[in-house]
Order: sequence, then C-alpha cells, then structure tokens
Amino acid sequence: FIIMNTFQEETKSTEQTECSFKVFCRVRPNNQREDFADVPDAVECIDTTHIKHTSSDQIFEFDRVFEPSTDQGAFFSETMPEYLDAFLAGKDICIFTYGQTATGGSYSVIGTKDQPGVLPRFLTDLFDRLQNLSEVQQNSVQISFYELYSNKVYDLSKGDSEALKLVADENGRVSPIGAKITSVLSYEDAIEHFEVSMKNRRGCSASTMNMLADKSNLVYCIRLLNATGETNECKFVVV
Repeated sequence: FIIMNTFQEETKSTEQTECSFKVFCRVRPNNQREDFADVPDAVECIDTTHIKHTSSDQIFEFDRVFEPSTDQGAFFSETMPEYLDAFLAGKDICIFTYGQTATGGSYSVIGTKDQPGVLPRFLTDLFDRLQNLSEVQQNSVQISFYELYSNKVYDLSKGDSEALKLVADENGRVSPIGAKITSVLSYEDAIEHFEVSMKNRRGCSASTMNMLADKSNLVYCIRLLNATGETNECKFVVV
C-alpha cells in the first residue's frame, strides 16, 4: 500500500516539485479455506514497522505494518487523515495498492457495505470537510474512472468498448483523450457514479487463486477545483 504526495519546494533559484511517499503493509488473516487446510502464516508481524517472512526468516521494514486484526476504520484513521489535509491544501496524492491476487488490496481500498474501505471513507470525510469550507471557499469535485485491461485504457464512466488514447501535456502529466469527467456534489453522487461505473468493468473472472480474481487495474481519480480568483486543480488518484 504505497501513498505518494507532491509538494512545492522553494529554493533561492527556482521552485521545484518534489515527491514524498510512504509504504504501508497490511497483513490479512487466513480465510476459511486456508484455516481448513491448516495453511501456515506466510509472514509474522514483528512490530509496527517490521515483518518476517516465516519460511526464510527475512525481515522487511515499512513505514507502518498493520496486523491481521486491524479493522477498516483503524487502517483508515492511521493512514489517510494527513493526506486528506494535503489534498485540501492543493497537493496531488496517489495511492498505489500492490499485492498478489486475493491478498486484500480491493478490500482495503473499496471494502464492503458493512466495512467500507479507504476510498468511500475518504469521500465521506472529503465532502464533510468541503461542507465546512463552503462559506469561505468555493470548491467543486470531479470524478473520472478508468480500467487498465490488456494493455489498454478504458473509460468506465462511459462504458465504451473503444480504448482511450493517452497523451502527455507540457508538464509531463499523462491523461486519456476523450475521457468523461463527472461533477459530483455529494458523497451519495460519488458512490452512485462508482457503482454504476463498476458494472462496466471487463477484467473480473474466476481463477484458481480466487473465485473473483482481478484481471485488470482500476484508476479512480478525484479532481478538486478551488475557485479563488483563479481555478487551482489537484488530484487524488487511487490505483
């Protein structure tokens, strides 16, 4: 679980864009099939920053390690609040989830209705904060949602079968041509857009690893536009 954010660093000669990142490791508990087969734990959580690979005794260090007992609320509260603050301050944020199929990446990000993940919790807090800021600052939120499947990019908001072309602007930012950008006014609008878009997903099928295995990568982009004389834009991207 990698979180990156950009910030501006002013020097005497120039203003440079820097990037900082943190890497979190969340260890999931065994599922019923693994418990039934008495599958041994693959890793052991030593402390809040280290895990040990049990078969090799190799030790790995992270910015934060979350034990299998960590619930969705605790995981969010210990990772995301500072990045919500940074996003509202105009920083670009990217969350990149990495893990083998069935290790819990989608659960951590999306979750379930009863146990929402990072994304719905972030949207909830974002709109709560924007509501409090509305009297002193005008903000608007836009959503775009893509799927990377078979080395092509598709717009889940549109549900088209045609892949999008990618272009880079003068600052090196890559974006798809003709992508649909949807303005949302509330958490409910954003979740409805997410659920409708997910029905257009292509890369989900059964495998021997997992009954519902991810065969594609999803990219969910939140744009925050602050209208303060001139419009400033920052992005929160979940991959």
